[in-house]
Amino acid sequence: MKKTKIALISDLHVGVTARGLDLCPFPVSEDKKVGRASDFLSRFEAWASEHASKPLDKVDYLCITGDISNTGHSEEFALADTAIKRIREALSLPEERLFYVPGNHDVHWPVMKLEPSHFWLKHRYAPLLQETLGFKRRMRSAEFGRFDDTPFAVVWRHGDLVVLGVNTSAYDGPQVEPHHGLIKQETIDQLDAFLKTLALPPECLRVCLLHHHLDQYSERLPDVADHSIAVNAENLVRMLSSHRVDIVLHGHKHYPRLGARQPDNQHPFVMLCAGSFSAVLDPIWHEGTPNLFHVVNINGRDAKTGRIFGQVDTWSYQAHKWQAGNGVAGLYANESFGSGSTPSEVKEQIRESLQNRLKDSSACEWSKIVLDNPTLRHIRTDVAYECFTEVAEAMGFEVVGDRNTPSKKWVAFRRTE
Repeated sequence: MKKTKIALISDLHVGVTARGLDLCPFPVSEDKKVGRASDFLSRFEAWASEHASKPLDKVDYLCITGDISNTGHSEEFALADTAIKRIREALSLPEERLFYVPGNHDVHWPVMKLEPSHFWLKHRYAPLLQETLGFKRRMRSAEFGRFDDTPFAVVWRHGDLVVLGVNTSAYDGPQVEPHHGLIKQETIDQLDAFLKTLALPPECLRVCLLHHHLDQYSERLPDVADHSIAVNAENLVRMLSSHRVDIVLHGHKHYPRLGARQPDNQHPFVMLCAGSFSAVLDPIWHEGTPNLFHVVNINGRDAKTGRIFGQVDTWSYQAHKWQAGNGVAGLYANESFGSGSTPSEVKEQIRESLQNRLKDSSACEWSKIVLDNPTLRHIRTDVAYECFTEVAEAMGFEVVGDRNTPSKKWVAFRRTE
């Protein structure tokens, strides 16, 4: 399996609620301009150019997981098309390496309010799928399906990559409460039937894009219900796992999350919630969460389990500039995925390594522990730090180092008087 880098953005909300004034096609009042850059896209382009020889180097694909617009207006999609082209070109990617799904804000609700509603149903995605925009070209390039009509899902193939795009917002509208995602069983069945016709090699990377989430998330405000998990999520998860899908990327929740699923001993997959690339976020709900940009690095596949492993590099837009992400805002600057080890197993590996390395030394770096146990590089940052600290302290050592440091420069040492 070759290494693959996937850039991920979501929830642009091009329109009056966008972080950048250059992402709004409508007039904005002076009081609404406070704290919003007039050159948000230019700042991203300049930053991407500076990082061309670093983790952004050779990004292979760009994925967008919905809420491209704010109100589904045709002018918002026209501006979004231009903006996405600029982002894509800043990453040196051709249009054929762009994949997306619509979100609930990409349905043109004003049309849906007209009577009779069934007559206007087919026009609700007209602004998104304008003939002159890339969104329609990309949908047409799919081998299977469409977003605006049954099965409300598509399948793309590009080399050793297969991308499933599921429109979880297909049945949303102004009359629907709450605005949860919905994946009808007929969509799952049609996707399942098509995927069974593909002769995919084992090394093929399989990605699923959708807008709504498949797990029940807790809101940032405690004890508040979250009604936006996709209906039929469990059935989709089982189907994805049966076809050995490796990673699910989604948006909708403006707070990022990284996790994994392994339903009933089936094929395990990674799940990443992107947060928002460019929406103005309500501090009541998001507690200062910044806008985010991610690069998912798939570095390989475990020969025994079939599980992919790698890391997610995250950057946040704070103080009018892009900078390395911080764990306080949801994801560490460099977060690992791909380990199936329990904390007990991790601690045992650390304990054995420390015992061997500290026989003739008063200090041991985390990097040396990983050298002894290469699978530990796939452990989540918080788990790795907590296990390392707990084991070292139980053995009479102290640990120094910031858990948020991307390079994980942690050291266990014995204090001498």
